[in-house]
Amino acid sequence: MKSNVIRLSGIWNLGLAAAMIYPPLLGISLKPVWGCLIAAFLIYTALTLILGGSDVPRYAPVILYEGLLRFAAAALLVPAGLMFGYGPLVAAVGAIDAIWGLTYFVIVPRQTGKPIIQLLLGDAPRPG
Repeated sequence: MKSNVIRLSGIWNLGLAAAMIYPPLLGISLKPVWGCLIAAFLIYTALTLILGGSDVPRYAPVILYEGLLRFAAAALLVPAGLMFGYGPLVAAVGAIDAIWGLTYFVIVPRQTGKPIIQLLLGDAPRPG
C-alpha cells in the first residue's frame, strides 16, 4: 500500500534541506559546514520517506524510526525557537515535525495491521 502523505513529508524534507544550505532562510545563523551536513541528513531522510511511502508495509519499521526522529527534532526545535532565541520559524518547524511523526504513527499501523512496538522491533509484513 502506498501513502502519498508519507511521500509528501519526504518532499517537505527536501525543502528543508534546500533551506539549510542557506540557513538565513530559516532565520538562523550556522556555519556553512553545519548547514550542509544537516541538509545531507535531510536529503537522506527525504529519500527514505519517498521510497517508504511507495510501499508502507515493506518499509514500516524505517518509517516509524523516522517518526521517532521527528519527535526528537520537535523536542529540540520547539524549545530552541521559543525559549533560546532561534525564533518562531524554528519552533514552527519543530511543531510540524511532531505532526509528521504522529502521522506516521497513525498511518503505518493502519496499513500493516500490526502494533507500533512490533513494527519497531522489525516485524514488518513480508512482501509477496
